[in-house]
Amino acid sequence: MAMSNYVRIARRWWWFVAIALILSTAAGYWFSSQRPQLYEAEARLLVGSSISNPNPSLDDIRTATQLLETYAMLPTVRPFLETIINQLTLEETPSELQRSIDISTTPATQLMVIRVQDHNAERARVIANTITDVLLSQVPISTTEGLPPTNRLTVLEPATTGSPVDQEIEMRTLFIGASGVLLSVFVIFLFETLDTRLREPEELEQALGVPVLIAMDKQGGAEKSHGVAVIDTPRSSAARSYHLLNAKLAALNDGQPLPSLMILGVEKGSATETALNCAAVFGQRGRQTVILELDEIPAVSPVSTEQTQPPVTELTEDVYELVPLHRLPNVMHLKVVSPSTDLLPLLTAAGSNNLIKHLEGEGYTVLVTTTWAQSKVASLLTAPHVNGIVVAAIARASSRSVLRSINEDFHSVGAHVVGSIWLPRSRSDVSIASLLQPQTAEGRRLAANRA
Repeated sequence: MAMSNYVRIARRWWWFVAIALILSTAAGYWFSSQRPQLYEAEARLLVGSSISNPNPSLDDIRTATQLLETYAMLPTVRPFLETIINQLTLEETPSELQRSIDISTTPATQLMVIRVQDHNAERARVIANTITDVLLSQVPISTTEGLPPTNRLTVLEPATTGSPVDQEIEMRTLFIGASGVLLSVFVIFLFETLDTRLREPEELEQALGVPVLIAMDKQGGAEKSHGVAVIDTPRSSAARSYHLLNAKLAALNDGQPLPSLMILGVEKGSATETALNCAAVFGQRGRQTVILELDEIPAVSPVSTEQTQPPVTELTEDVYELVPLHRLPNVMHLKVVSPSTDLLPLLTAAGSNNLIKHLEGEGYTVLVTTTWAQSKVASLLTAPHVNGIVVAAIARASSRSVLRSINEDFHSVGAHVVGSIWLPRSRSDVSIASLLQPQTAEGRRLAANRA
């Protein structure tokens, strides 16, 4: 993933990380501060006779060092712990008591330190001193005449009332806050991985490998209209975007208008909205434009038992008619005359029998609209016969995987995707059917004068 993608993800999700940090830090501080206060009492003992013996031998020191480790292990064995529990009548198990005791040794000094932690300061002192007393009672003292005992245990400092233990609230809070941030980052990347919907125009460009010609919500065109923006709200940002689209399409063809164009909607409705606005721009510039809806053309399967006519292979006067659209000057809709007519062979035919090339020859600009999910096969068969394909994708609805499939499938049939359009989720609800006029004399004349 490119660094720019990480930057976009960070811009999109920073608020989520901030909330996770605040909540986890607050929760960490609250839970840490609610923990009962611990107290620690400490007793210090000396093993051997190095203090009382003015001339200790190396063997005395070595023996005391070995005994130091042995004595340090005694308070951790079960019988010793049970003795402490019985003497003090503690309501703890040997394992629980062992977890509260820490024995540390310093071989270089022959010192042993007994530390006891408890939620009660006085009880911590009592347990530490009791451990010392029991340990002293279990250690046999050597009484060799004339020699100081080498296994002597001397209490240097008995335990006093326990002092509060630092709960490390700040460190615990910092750790929990950092854990919350890491968890939020993991959730974000998991969501980004599983959710293939497009959220930025740059993602659309990466998925298709072609430039985004216009990004409606990036140009302030996210407001919803209930008609054709170019006609109904000509000063809106949406209308300006479609005029910009017309200029960019012409620039792709050395400044000349494309004779035919397929507008493919990834989701239903997106192609129709784009085609009507493009056709309105073309019509305002004096170009006779025909909108051909692949989704609405009846296609009779060759193996269907309901087929009443053979597929149409030649252009005749009874195949289709051109119906002007209300309020859109110079824009017409191609309507199939017979419901049982399979028009697809005329859209995929070669030479003069191809309907799109025929309309181009008559001076029309042809806009073919189609929806990928509804007319995938027809789109792939028709695409090689148009001069370019524009894909209309919807923010937070179109899938990256679907777009990659579209690009690969069109490439396999030799069709050329020239660009894409980024549409907001709030779109116009206008349809071609709502703009169809009753068949007028002009419409009949246009239909009669076609070749």
